[in-house]
Amino acid sequence: MKKLATALLVSALASFAFAADESPSTTLSLGANLTDGNSDTLALSARLQNETTFAESWKSVLAAEANYGESEDEKTVDNAKIQENIQKSLNSLLYVAVDASAAYDDIALLDYRFILGPAAGLHVVATDPFTLDVEVGPSYVWEKLDDETDDYLAVRFAERAAWTISETSKLVQDLEYLPKADDFDQYLINAGVSLETKVAANLVLSLSLEDKYNSTPAEDMEENDLSLVAALGLTF
Repeated sequence: MKKLATALLVSALASFAFAADESPSTTLSLGANLTDGNSDTLALSARLQNETTFAESWKSVLAAEANYGESEDEKTVDNAKIQENIQKSLNSLLYVAVDASAAYDDIALLDYRFILGPAAGLHVVATDPFTLDVEVGPSYVWEKLDDETDDYLAVRFAERAAWTISETSKLVQDLEYLPKADDFDQYLINAGVSLETKVAANLVLSLSLEDKYNSTPAEDMEENDLSLVAALGLTF
């Protein structure tokens, strides 16, 4: 597991190495909420998004996020995830990709989940103001959930859509479905939609709704985790 985690870290660093020469699009977003008095709550979130095109036909999309929350001195949220998708365009419609991710969620009793696999992709719509990409391919999953380790082959279906509403606003939606290859009743779903609005030259206000679904969660845990996060981001 340490080797895979190291590989993900090297991959992330590699994306920034390419970014140094290829003028990437990078956004660092931070969100916070604090109440004190009749109720004591704390919520913190951080997200880094890096998108880089390099060597003409290659593209790297890196996303890293961490979330933490407390209510009445009891931890209610504690999770993090890093995911990188590296694409190689074959022509104006087709591309191949490698997708890798690592995640943990203390509240859901997930010590770790690593997912790695290749994919074939299609640019269904590739013209502004709307774009739509779909991917499919095998992925291997390693995880430790509720102190039990497991590994299995999954099939990954993914799609990502983006709509540039105006010069200052953009709507992004993504969906990832990973059923176990030999048992489609066991699956993971990761979905999200976010609205980004530029409020200054390098300042972005975002509102994101994320849904994480595990058909076989840890004992006494819910299958579905839904979160709504407002954050202020800096682009550079």
